[in-house]
Amino acid sequence: MDYTFPIFKQDILQGREVEFKYENSLYSITNTPNGFCFCKFYEDDVCFDSPNELLEKVQIDGKNLEEIFSEHKFQLVRLY
Repeated sequence: MDYTFPIFKQDILQGREVEFKYENSLYSITNTPNGFCFCKFYEDDVCFDSPNELLEKVQIDGKNLEEIFSEHKFQLVRLY
């Protein structure tokens, strides 16, 4: 079974954490006391109050997460 955007979205809304690759860079989404945080590895993170806000606002190279999935460029590394 492929890891699709609807499954990814459901995982994030449930508070799960994800590490993934996009264009040879590693990223993470974590559930922390500061909120739901998005980070490119070895750079500063940005945190949001809710998982919905994170899903709506995160962009990489001008593309939102759903667009990255639709281009088949999201590579799941780990799911916690």
